[in-house]
Amino acid sequence: MKKFLFVGFASAIFALHAEAQVVIAPPIVFISDQVPFGTFTVSNASQVPQEVDISFRFGYPNTDSLGKVFMDYSDSATAEKYSCEQWINGFPTKFILNPGQEQVVHMSVSAPDSLADGEYWTRLITTSQPQQRFSETLKNGISANIIFVFTQVTSVVYEKGNLGTQLDFQSLQTSQDSGAVDVYAHLKRGGNAPFLGEVSLSVSDQSGNVVYEKKELIAVYMQFVKKFAVPLSKLPPGSYTASVTVSSERPDIPAENLIKILPVTKSTSFSVN
Repeated sequence: MKKFLFVGFASAIFALHAEAQVVIAPPIVFISDQVPFGTFTVSNASQVPQEVDISFRFGYPNTDSLGKVFMDYSDSATAEKYSCEQWINGFPTKFILNPGQEQVVHMSVSAPDSLADGEYWTRLITTSQPQQRFSETLKNGISANIIFVFTQVTSVVYEKGNLGTQLDFQSLQTSQDSGAVDVYAHLKRGGNAPFLGEVSLSVSDQSGNVVYEKKELIAVYMQFVKKFAVPLSKLPPGSYTASVTVSSERPDIPAENLIKILPVTKSTSFSVN
């Protein structure tokens, strides 16, 4: 008798099976008290039908003291102050997409009238899995039906009234290990909205020549430690200056939803022996 084992796998660690993924657009949905509804599109670019499930959960990107990024779903104090999850209704939240098909998901927000001005947010979690099961024969006559489950996390932001954000660039520090010089930018947001922008690193030698540059998008919802690892292969022995600049540049966000600040820069010196 042949035995069957059903195994479920979650998330994008199985990205090699790209045909099992769906595409979500846009990456951030903005809804406001003036227009309290929005939409996003789920597309099936694979060759098999996909079962899709939509849900909402409050969270935000956070870091530990060494700059390792994780999605923080456990901050209940921040959720109580900034979550819009309880006000959002989405439709449909469960559907099947055939190959090449798109589904528009509609959202509406019913926020309390007493809500203070500011930005509130939640995470939009889109889980998809193919209707087709992938079978693989294991040893001892056991066959496994493998289910590839993919979870994609995007954002929904609710805007109320007058908005403003601030960025406190608290410190810039460096440390060195056997392979790199790590540059740590300690950031904290202020105002009534998260900071969404861009952070760039420039490393110059003692003659003022730029020897290393890197630029990335950044989102500071509460506090954030941005880590840059500069390979020692780029840094011959000598003295250097690391400069980190944070600015309101985000090509993935509509101009009307981007809250501007003046660029903020900090610099620090370090040596490589």
